[in-house]
Amino acid sequence: MPEWTILTVSLQALRRRFDRASSDREAGLTTVEWVVLVAVAVSIAIAVGAIIRSRIVDKANSIPLG
Repeated sequence: MPEWTILTVSLQALRRRFDRASSDREAGLTTVEWVVLVAVAVSIAIAVGAIIRSRIVDKANSIPLG
């Protein structure tokens, strides 16, 4: 599934950035970096929700009713 690959790569990049910032106490994340990280995380959550909703609606529409 290509959408999961994109999400996985994005999450790995976020994790590496967070780990790098956490390892050096002198070089913490700035406010702008936090805003960007949160925006990316929210975007990923919305994308996952949209994918799940789409699959549920498609499945529901394929159920014969009569």
